[in-house]
Amino acid sequence: MTKNVKTEAILKTEGKNEFLYLKNVVLFYPSILSVNKKYQSDEKAYQFTAFVDTETREKLELPVDEGGIALNKECKEVGKDRDKKRKIKYPLEKQIKDGKGIPYDSVKGMHGIQFALNEYTKKGKKSILKVVDSQGKAWPKDKLVGNGSTASVKFFGYRNQDDQLVVFPNLIVIHEHVPYESNGGSVQEDDVLGITVDYTEDFAERDEVDNSDVDENLDNDDVPFEVDEDDDDVY
Repeated sequence: MTKNVKTEAILKTEGKNEFLYLKNVVLFYPSILSVNKKYQSDEKAYQFTAFVDTETREKLELPVDEGGIALNKECKEVGKDRDKKRKIKYPLEKQIKDGKGIPYDSVKGMHGIQFALNEYTKKGKKSILKVVDSQGKAWPKDKLVGNGSTASVKFFGYRNQDDQLVVFPNLIVIHEHVPYESNGGSVQEDDVLGITVDYTEDFAERDEVDNSDVDENLDNDDVPFEVDEDDDDVY
């Protein structure tokens, strides 16, 4: 079933810092309760793809002097926009060949953006990504978040030399929870031993974000130049 979701992008400035809010986005591959390995790297990060509506995408892509945000991220429409290998980035079920890959029919008409937060900051401090429910209470670590969950995300940001906004997520509010389902099957029955075993948490810790859906340039989110002394403590 296709989600009919109205999203919103809000930019707030506090002194030298900028904070981007993406409200009511749909999450896919949300590795947000623990870090996982980054694509072709031994480093770990929190990672997720957020889907926004067309109006939000336009605001994110427009330059600041045109009323936009100028986000330093690529945005791809489901079923239409292609990646660097000229393949549909977020394919519909009818576009998937040989049954390989996940269909994005549930977010047809929306636009995906990939985000990551490294396990450690540039100064070697452990990064913090807070996940809470709609009342602001900490989200249970054992209540894994699956594809199709709806959330609002707060990002810390700074402007690069091209006046584009580089962002790092630091707070996620879960509005509509969809349970995580591992491709390997989270609950398995063993008829020889006569028991049923729940592997949900184990699969979540083991599974990396699907390589077919991960941008090879996620490493570009590393802070490329010096910021104010306390800036990286925000995330």
